[in-house]
Amino acid sequence: MKKKITIISAIVAVIGVGGFLFWDNAYNYNGEKSLGNEGYYADFDLFNGDDAFEVQLEQGEKLYVDAHIDKGKAEITFGLKDSEVCERISNIESVDTAFTADEKGRYEVTVKAKHAKGKIDIKLDEQVKDKTIYRNK
Repeated sequence: MKKKITIISAIVAVIGVGGFLFWDNAYNYNGEKSLGNEGYYADFDLFNGDDAFEVQLEQGEKLYVDAHIDKGKAEITFGLKDSEVCERISNIESVDTAFTADEKGRYEVTVKAKHAKGKIDIKLDEQVKDKTIYRNK
């Protein structure tokens, strides 16, 4: 009888841990989101996962970031595509800043969130010549 209870307890524990890991890492989005030539905008009650896009920039061109996270965690990364080097804003609460292209090239922007609630607005500077947003996903 003890062996049966031990086996059942182990199965329940494995199912519980597996369920938590699935919930903790599953993409989930509840809110409004847009990605277009104006940039990326997300206003969400729940965001768990990541979004990514690319933009072609000339040296000195900028992306403006305005983000406010009320709950959970969020980060934004910006860097040349396929480069190990990137700029990162982590543990966002309230951010109003800009990313500047160090050189001409295709830049990747990734927004990651973990059980977050808030708003993220990433806009291309008016001076950006190529206003095309390339979707990654």
